[in-house]
Amino acid sequence: MTIAKEADPAKKTILVTGASGGIGKQTALALAQQGHTVIMHGRNPGKTRQACEWVIEQTGNRNVSAYIADLSLMSEVARFATDIAKDCDHLDVLVNNAGGQFGNDRETTAEGA
Repeated sequence: MTIAKEADPAKKTILVTGASGGIGKQTALALAQQGHTVIMHGRNPGKTRQACEWVIEQTGNRNVSAYIADLSLMSEVARFATDIAKDCDHLDVLVNNAGGQFGNDRETTAEGA
């Protein structure tokens, strides 16, 4: 999937992590309503694609796309970055919404980090 390049300099290409629900989804919606090109990231493929389709339906903005990656894994981060770089010549804005603190115990990823 290649990200369309906006002709209007006021319109930006914006990546929103954690955009499959909650604040990230609403942020993606608001940015798409403003006419920006929005890249929605999520960890769950079905939920992320459904959120992306919903944003497009709500706004009529066809410059909205979905990418899947588990950002707790460095291998996924690298693949995600490669996919974005391949499909998009630049990003104007990054909204780092993904992540969370759940409990007091430290857990390690499948990669041991």
